[in-house]
Amino acid sequence: MKEALSEVTRELGVRRRCYSRWVSDGKLSEIDAEDRLARLEAAREIIEIAIHTAEMVSDTAGSAFAAGVRTALAVRVTGFAGVAQARYDAGLPVVEPGLVPSTGDTTDP
Repeated sequence: MKEALSEVTRELGVRRRCYSRWVSDGKLSEIDAEDRLARLEAAREIIEIAIHTAEMVSDTAGSAFAAGVRTALAVRVTGFAGVAQARYDAGLPVVEPGLVPSTGDTTDP
């Protein structure tokens, strides 16, 4: 999640520099520029909250609840790849989206 925060922060800087020039050149309206920057800033704040929450939860060392919260935060921030890594790190099974883990029963339901 910290890598995501770093990337969003970097992108905000790029957009701030580009948008002012694009507004001056008439390629982007000031309203659109402000709206896009506000959305990206909101995303940055959400990631910061997620990082803070994950750090607080990690203080409850190793609990199933903490592992579940870290997994849920990974879903919101990084998609399935992040979920898979978070589940693996927590010692939980990793299952591809849409697949059901085998129970060993090969009969039809």
